[in-house]
Order: sequence, then C-alpha cells, then structure tokens
Amino acid sequence: MEIAAPPEWIWKVLTGDALVRWAYVFTGMRWGPPPPISVGSIREVTLLGVLTVRERFLRSHAAVCR
Repeated sequence: MEIAAPPEWIWKVLTGDALVRWAYVFTGMRWGPPPPISVGSIREVTLLGVLTVRERFLRSHAAVCR
C-alpha cells in the first residue's frame, strides 16, 4: 500500500485521537499513561463498541517520526 502523505502525518493519525475519526470501526481509544508514547505505554482501542484491544508498546520510534 502506498499513501501520498508524509510519514509524520501518518504517525500522527495512527497514534493520535484522529484514529477514532478515521474509520467507523474504531469507536473508542484510551492511553495509559497519556502520550507521548514511550516504551511501556498502553493503548486500548474499542472496535464497534464491542471488542477492546489492548496494545503495549515494546519499542517506540516516536522521536524519529515527529
């Protein structure tokens, strides 16, 4: 897949609140602790109001993608 957008913009969409507005299947998102993203950060994404996926960040490239 090729997206005509700079990597910084894509990273911002995938890690920010815009993810919930990007696609209807994402109905909620919560960070613990709040951004900036770092090793050990947890993001919970709710799909269709039914399923919650918990992600734990083991590695972060946030400094590179800003």
